[in-house]
Order: sequence, then structure tokens, then C-alpha cells
Amino acid sequence: MKSLAAALLLVACAPEPARQRASAAPHPGVSGPGAAMGEASVSVETAARPRRVLLVIADDLGVESLGVYADRDGDGHADDGRSYASTPTIDGLCNDGLRFTEAWAHPTCSPSRASMLTGRLGARTGIGHAIARGEPGLDSAEPTLPRWLGAHPELGVATALVGKWHLGATDAVGGDDAPGFFGWDHFSGLLEDSVGDYFWWPRTHDGETAFSDVYATTAHVDDALGWLDDRQQDESWLLWVSLTAPHEPLHAPPSHLHSQGPLAADSSSVREDPLTYFQASVEASDSELARLLAGLDARGMSDVDVIFVGDNGSSGRVVQAPWAAGQAKETLFEGGVHVPLCVAGPSVAQPGRISPALVHVVDLYATTGALFGLDPVADLPDSHRFDSISFLPVLASADAAGDRVFATTDGFGGNNDNGQGEAIRDARFKLVRWADGSESAFDLEQDPHETDDLLVNEDHGSESDMRSADHEVDGDAVEETELVSRLDALSAQLDAYRSDTGR
Repeated sequence: MKSLAAALLLVACAPEPARQRASAAPHPGVSGPGAAMGEASVSVETAARPRRVLLVIADDLGVESLGVYADRDGDGHADDGRSYASTPTIDGLCNDGLRFTEAWAHPTCSPSRASMLTGRLGARTGIGHAIARGEPGLDSAEPTLPRWLGAHPELGVATALVGKWHLGATDAVGGDDAPGFFGWDHFSGLLEDSVGDYFWWPRTHDGETAFSDVYATTAHVDDALGWLDDRQQDESWLLWVSLTAPHEPLHAPPSHLHSQGPLAADSSSVREDPLTYFQASVEASDSELARLLAGLDARGMSDVDVIFVGDNGSSGRVVQAPWAAGQAKETLFEGGVHVPLCVAGPSVAQPGRISPALVHVVDLYATTGALFGLDPVADLPDSHRFDSISFLPVLASADAAGDRVFATTDGFGGNNDNGQGEAIRDARFKLVRWADGSESAFDLEQDPHETDDLLVNEDHGSESDMRSADHEVDGDAVEETELVSRLDALSAQLDAYRSDTGR
């Protein structure tokens, strides 16, 4: 891989039945389902050289908000005529690494973060909405990713989470030290859902909380670089930089971090032009990410696998047509669950690729483990049900199509009706089962903005009738038998997911 600094210069879950796994040695200090961890096979190559993984999570950033996802001809410019934030760092990771075009998440941040951390979808973790202050989050016994890595001291992987936690911080899980309780060696950042004020916010550092007047996005990168200063050159590590941006409150970032011009900081200016402030926040995140990657180079740590992902779609306040405000974050529509996912680093063969492989943020659990030589199927207790499928084969080979056939997402306990229920998709079709029992279906290949519900047809009138009708969009006919078969398969997978999770 070319150095990250050089790259910057160039650019200026699965609803399938959960698998059984063998029993393993108990992990000290963890009881219940997370107790039996360890003794997975670790390759000689992985054990012999340091492995480094950096996961960067953008908060409330869907694919519709990044110009690189609208650049169909590869000329470096969006092709749809819309205005985008300038994101040369993110663009560089996507263009010089591997960009996934069909990545899914949950409609809100807590369920997505829980899935990344545990390899389990919302119905298994019990987290189906954004956790409120004081509300319980993760079960105390979850075999989280840092706990899993910590059960393998022979790997010597140091772990740190910098930025947003938002998975519960009750006394039962350590209070302000909740991230440490769940296995992170180090935590510095925000425990709750939002900073409230990016220039005055409660910063928690390994269980101690005090207010900070450092711009939050800058502070997260400062903390990440500070932690890296303590790492040895031959040390393996996992660093999550979970940005609080561009999550609301919309605000005017420091002017040197964005190109949106002078921005007034008053709330009325923000209300009048929310998109500009959102894009300024995205650009500030991109600028600070550039500083982080340059810092890796300066520390001789450029041989790192960098994963960039969004936790859910963008807010309805800032989506642009043809995306609909009512089909954005907090909903099961594509605007709520279709997220950017790019990987760059030594594990990506033939960089510069675009992959249509179906992936879900829940897959980051198994994939990260695989990057360190671990296999959850062999390593986690047989009582533990999980949904994560490693996409490492897609990183390693341009010929790999990926192992995920279906992707599932769900939402429950929230306030937005469009975010309550379950959704499932295959390579082309999507089925949504709403909380009230009704269903919608979409052809994502022909109708990516979900304007034509296949189960609402003026010629046939009802869902049952539509299942026996031919479907045609833009002249691309789908045979009656194929459509019925595909929708029935999706429905059966949702039934299996509900049965398996007890929902």
C-alpha cells in the first residue's frame, strides 16, 4: 500500500439461521454467553507480524451525502448535479482501496454500533433504537470485539475506542467506565448520543468525565494520536475512531477545517440553511481524518487497514432530492440504512475496486476478527447466536462475490413509524415488514429511491394480488414466477429471523 500521506496528496445480518460453533476456553472476568472465548487457531503469519486496524465511524452519514458514491464514471466528480461536501480524504480511501456499494446498517446509531461491536443484529442485542440517557444498553455478558481479542493474549492486540460510545452507561456496566467494562483498553470521548455543543461537551477519559472546550472532532483525533504515541512499532492494535460528526447539532466548525465560507454560529442561520452547516461538518471530519492518517505515517504506522463506514443514513433535514426527508435516518428505507463502506490497506488486493457484494455493518465484527487471524465460528461458545459474516475474502480477491446472500435490518422501540419493523434484501429486491404487519417491496436495481412499492399496484390493488402480477420498471420486465419466488424467499428469511430471535 502506498503511504497514507502520499494517498492524500494524490487526492489533495444475515437472516440465515445462525451457525453453531465449538466450545472454547472461558474468558476470565466474563460470565454468561460471553464467557467461553479463546483457543481459536491463529495463523503463523498473523502472529509473526503486527496487525493494525483503524475503524472510522461517521455519525449520521448515508451514501447520498458523499459525492464519491455519485461518481459513476470515475472522473472524480459527482454525476447527478447535486451539491456535495468536499471530502478528498474519504474519496481517497474509497478510490484507492475497495468501495462497497451495497452496505447496510440499522436505521439509528445505537443498534448499528451494537451490531459492529457484537456481530449480532438488533433483535439479538435487544437494542432497536437510539439509547436514551440512563437507559440500559448492551447486555453485560456480550462477547464484544475487544473482549474477543483480549481472550487471545498471544496476539498482543491493544484496543482503544475514541469518540462516541452510545451503548449504555448504567452502574450495572461500569457507569462512566462502561467502554472499559466491555473490554476496551482505553476510551476517550462521549458516552451519550450527542455532544449538545461541539465546543463545550462532556469528555470521558477512562471513567473520568470533565467538560472540554476543544472542538469535538478535533479532540477525538487528538486523543487517537495521543494513544498511538504510546504504541510500540511492533505492536498490533485496533483503534475505533467513532466521530460524533456530522450528527446534530448542526453548527459552524472552525473555519480552517471546511470550505463553506464564513458561517454565522446563530441558530436562525442554521435553520435557514441546514445543508451548508451539515456539509461544513462533513468537511471538518474529512480534514481531521487527513490529520489522523498523516499522523500514522509520521509514526511509521502506515501499514494499517483503514475501514470507513457510516452508522446510518443522513438526517431528513439535510437529504437532497430525489431522496425524501421522510425516508432518511430513523427509517427502514434506503435513506436510513444504506451507508458508505470503504476499506484501504495491505489486506485489500488489487486496490481501486468497487464491489457490489452485499454487506452489513454487523459483518465488521467477523471481518475485524479475521484480520487478526480469528474465526468466530470456531472461537465463540456454541450457545452464542450471531449474524456476522466476514467479507475478508472480498478484500483479498477481486473474484470473490461475498458470502452474504441476504441482509437484514430492524428497528423497534423508537418514535418514527417508518423505522419500526424489519427489512430484508437480496442482490436486487427488498421486503419491508412494518410493525403494524403490513409489507412493502422494492426493486432496488431499478428503483433505488423506493418510489414504486411493488405491493401497491393500481391494476391489482392488494399485496396478495401483486404477488401474482408481472412487474415492469423502465422496460425491464421481471417474470411473474421470479418476482413471486424472490419475495417469498425474502419473507421466509424474515420469518426465520423472527423465529430465531423470538421476536
